[in-house]
Order: sequence, then structure tokens, then C-alpha cells
Amino acid sequence: MQRFGFAILCGVAGFALNSLPEVTLGPLLLGRVVTLPVAILLGPWFGGLAAVIGGAATRGSSLGLIAIILLSLEGVLVGLFSRRGCTARATCVRPSCRSRCSCPSAGWSR
Repeated sequence: MQRFGFAILCGVAGFALNSLPEVTLGPLLLGRVVTLPVAILLGPWFGGLAAVIGGAATRGSSLGLIAIILLSLEGVLVGLFSRRGCTARATCVRPSCRSRCSCPSAGWSR
């Protein structure tokens, strides 16, 4: 229950950051700074939940639904990579991670 509450709290913080006016920082989606660590620390499903809540701030924009889908997918994938012991970036770069993780863009697989 604590993990669920923490994911909700970070999602609300991400929502607040993503709600900043479009003219200033809105296009950067700074809420990802708060929601992606949830995926890394707590796993893919909590990361996806936090990302959906944080991404809900984009619902009024022209790409709102697409942004919510992509942010939730990002949260789930980052969580999955962290569960396998690699960060998403290290998966494609470090040879030690290539054997444990996969990088579809480079053709490496487990």
C-alpha cells in the first residue's frame, strides 16, 4: 500500500509539473523527472501508474492522448529494464548488459 501511495504522490507531483503554462516549461514535460524514478525504484506497473497520472496534465493539448500513452509506455519499459538489472541507456551501450537485456534497435537479444 505504501508503494501505491508513493506512486500516486509522484504522479500528482508530475501532474503539477506538467501543468505549467505551455509558454514556459510545458512542452518539456518535466513531470517525467518525478515519475520515471518511480519506475526504476518500484517497478514497471507503479511507474506506468505514476506516468499516466502525470501525463493526464496533457489531456487538453492537441497530442494529449498520444502523450499519455507514450508516457505510460515509457514508464513501463524503464521499469522492466531496471528489473533486469540494466538502465535503458546501458542496455544498448555496455557489453555486460547485452547478455542480460535486450536492445531491439541494435539487434541484440537475451
